Amino acid sequence: MEGDEAAVTFTVSARLSSREQPQLDASVAETDRTDDYAAEPARDDEGNLPAWQFRLAAARHYRSVYRFAAALLGDRHEAEDVTQETFLRYWQHARAVSRPKEWLLAVARNLSLDRLHRARRRLRLKLEGSS
Repeated sequence: MEGDEAAVTFTVSARLSSREQPQLDASVAETDRTDDYAAEPARDDEGNLPAWQFRLAAARHYRSVYRFAAALLGDRHEAEDVTQETFLRYWQHARAVSRPKEWLLAVARNLSLDRLHRARRRLRLKLEGSS
């Protein structure tokens, strides 16, 4: 490995624990860049976040984002969808993100609230239609 790269591997177990939380097994190779990415993300010449840095953020924050979404939504499938959408948006917009955890949780909150509002609206329309 070269100086600014880290090897990150993570897997999500298909089985859920009794609390319905995916098990995330993350291992990060030691480098001389310990927590530098949180203070000032490294960018390439085009301003894009390197793939290793995205994987590192995913390994560090996946569980927090999932738990937060699950607590708001009360549905593990919806929480998984919100978590995936959150990380997709992080990949797309990472160049503007300086504090990944806070940004990820804010996006997860907004996506979760949007889903709750849509579900409430569908329920209201269904109830009005059956009257």
